[in-house]
Amino acid sequence: MELSRNWASWAQPLDLALQRVTHLLAHVVQVQRATIWRVDGAALVCVDLYDAAQDSHTRGTVLLREDFPGYFSALDYGRVVDAADAPTDPGTRDLADAYLEPLGIGAMLDSTLRMAGSTWGVICIEHVGPSRDWRDDERRFAVSVADLVAQMIVLDEACSQKERLAELVAMQKSILDAAKYAIVSTDLDGKIRTLNRAAEGMLGYGAGGLIGRCTPALFHDPTELIRRAEELSSILGWPMSPDFELLTADPACLGQDGAEWTYVRKDGTRLRVRLSVTPTTGHDGQHNGYLCVATETSAPKRAQASLRDSEARYQALFENAGDAIFLMRDGRFIDCNPATLRMFGCAGADIIGVTPNVFSPLAIRRSDWG
Repeated sequence: MELSRNWASWAQPLDLALQRVTHLLAHVVQVQRATIWRVDGAALVCVDLYDAAQDSHTRGTVLLREDFPGYFSALDYGRVVDAADAPTDPGTRDLADAYLEPLGIGAMLDSTLRMAGSTWGVICIEHVGPSRDWRDDERRFAVSVADLVAQMIVLDEACSQKERLAELVAMQKSILDAAKYAIVSTDLDGKIRTLNRAAEGMLGYGAGGLIGRCTPALFHDPTELIRRAEELSSILGWPMSPDFELLTADPACLGQDGAEWTYVRKDGTRLRVRLSVTPTTGHDGQHNGYLCVATETSAPKRAQASLRDSEARYQALFENAGDAIFLMRDGRFIDCNPATLRMFGCAGADIIGVTPNVFSPLAIRRSDWG
């Protein structure tokens, strides 16, 4: 996918733009399935499903609220449904028999599409395989993409093509720059077309010095490229050059899990990354380049530390806030801060597990009369 000029082609019909979103989701988060659903009364209708294993897009599946009330309730009351073990998670387990198990889905990460105070639909990142703990940056990325899709829908319905193009390009750039993955797109010859802020930070190069001038081979360990070219030449039976062509021909790089490589920063320092290279197509369906997504192999440890720090800051804010803050699931209180207890004049045991209507003015007056 071209992450600059071709993102501008989102001025195309909305269904083609959504296909680009699901393709990006699947390859960046490295899952087999990514879907976008639209609310239609008491149902969810799939408007696009991208299957990375088949490299195909389909649509049309319908989920009814009456068949999956727990899942619909989770979407009603939460912005994100983080189901590391989807068949047992309270928010997704009623999908198990009819949807999760037949498709082999072990984990789901959903983010609702909110517009004008209502839910238009939901994006779903679906991991085929065993359970999977979603990282904090993956959750943030899902919400950012959901916000992008919501903007796309609003613009598709209300804006001119020129205004829609400007808004989408600006939103796309901000989302890619916020991603923790180093994302680089190239043309068919390997010349760099775009790179996001994470790639600039990881490599130490500015975009202006690379775009249209270099291939990603510039920041690969040349010794490693030569060694891998010799190995791949022996496997394939014809000579491979130690350049960008090697990355596009290496089965390990083209796989969903990617392969480990050594990047050499501008200052000469080195880091190990897991690199995935995906062929991309233009609006005409023709192969037009490659999408290279790299993640530092040491990043998960740093992400865990960052998540722990974020949770600690949240807990401190939660406990010390002067305003009432409470959490709900399935229409019932599951947690609250001290300010909430002071506002309602009750103990924690009186509020956890009950519904908000218990504390409505009418309910309180009836209690007083009793």
